[in-house]
Amino acid sequence: MDSESVAVAPPTIAKRLLAAVRTARSAIRKLTASPNARPLLLALGAVLFLGTGIFAYSNLPDAPSQPAWHLLALVALGFAPLTAVLSGVEYRLTARMVGADTSWRKALEISVASSAANLLPLPGSYLLRTAALRTAGADRRSSLSAPLSVGLAWVGIGGILGGSWLVVTEPTLFAALMLLLGIGLLWLSAATAPHEDTRSVVALRLIWLVEVTMTTVAGLRFFFVLVAFGFDVSIGQALALATSGILATAVGIVPGGLGLRELLAGAFAPLVALSASVGVLAAIVNRIAGMVGLMAVSAVLTVVSRAERSSS
Repeated sequence: MDSESVAVAPPTIAKRLLAAVRTARSAIRKLTASPNARPLLLALGAVLFLGTGIFAYSNLPDAPSQPAWHLLALVALGFAPLTAVLSGVEYRLTARMVGADTSWRKALEISVASSAANLLPLPGSYLLRTAALRTAGADRRSSLSAPLSVGLAWVGIGGILGGSWLVVTEPTLFAALMLLLGIGLLWLSAATAPHEDTRSVVALRLIWLVEVTMTTVAGLRFFFVLVAFGFDVSIGQALALATSGILATAVGIVPGGLGLRELLAGAFAPLVALSASVGVLAAIVNRIAGMVGLMAVSAVLTVVSRAERSSS
């Protein structure tokens, strides 16, 4: 194989993979945008959510009758708002990657709005961020590819962190596959990202650092939820459960991964030596805590906006 073929092969593979990802994303968007499909998807998500909840309650191992409420408060009012703030940092760096710019305040508002949009039966966060980048001055191609690259990095880094920890602490085939998938998705993130100048490359690397932090926070949320209920769990197990949530949200078929997130947590849990019911319980409680945290951040933003309008 000559040097020219070696140099060309990776971009060609990246373009093909990107085309496949875009095709899948387009198919999901068409499915979720259908007026007939929306109520069905919402109903499916509700059935999955209720079904997995009933399963978890019926099969839950022995646990304290009263959870450690202070730990649940830490997750809801500490880690959940921190997730929103990190998501705002992620968006601001994404805007910088495509040559646009936005204030920290606007980035946080878009972060909160994106999380709320994910509750709709369509890939709301992706669409909202794409539109926001276009409004901020990004061209159409960059506004589409940049959020996609960030999403791939989000899932990929989740797989790398969870897989690496499990490979060291509880080596299994699942852990190795999780790690390899994460590496592949991170490579694809780099290949699909806009590379307009040095600033874009630096912004992408900083986004990866933010994703590492966000994934770690997601794992800590699962960890403290399970500890609050008296379960013995490792950071690696919690990271694996967090990755299942990332996958469910990234798919974007049902609103906010409703039901699918809990289902995947139940499926992932036995692979990391936890019962399926424990995984489902953690996902349900983590979802509720996230909604509480999101409402807290929204309330703060509302108060600040009103104060600024009153003073002006």
